[in-house]
Amino acid sequence: MRAAVHNYARAAPTVAMGLPSVKTKPDQVYLCGGSTKMHFSVRAEPRYLIVTDAISLVAIEVLLVAVARVRMLLSPLAVVLLCLVVLAGFAADVAIWLWTGVRSVELSEGELVIYRGAGLSRLAVARTAVRRLRIRRLLGVGVVRLRTRSGQYVRISENAFPRAEFRRFLAALETWTR
Repeated sequence: MRAAVHNYARAAPTVAMGLPSVKTKPDQVYLCGGSTKMHFSVRAEPRYLIVTDAISLVAIEVLLVAVARVRMLLSPLAVVLLCLVVLAGFAADVAIWLWTGVRSVELSEGELVIYRGAGLSRLAVARTAVRRLRIRRLLGVGVVRLRTRSGQYVRISENAFPRAEFRRFLAALETWTR
């Protein structure tokens, strides 16, 4: 009997942040007998989340400073306090992602595996266990909301993922649910 042959020519497996064999491009794994099995992995990077938050922070700060120019609408002290609150909010967003956020997603023929948080806890969701899956693309940001039959809720947002890879993941996930 022949052993399974893996097509890793396009993207060699990598191990980063303790994650098992994470590939950045979709691969087909060819098994004996000619059957194919879909496998897709995408890994989040903190820099994407930090850049998104930094751009939003600058936009909000510019808006607050522009509003502060009209002294009747907002006092300078209120602008400083609001700037600090916005900065704290974005810092909390990054901290929460580092503590509990989705770090990696692997999609195979029969299950979706999600690695979350600092400890990279593994959550495997079988295709048959998915009760509801919603994929939305609002304001250029893709969001996946998944609810299992056991009542678990998972939200995966594009903010911490590379945009092109996450778009391919969304396309693969749409075909996975059919």
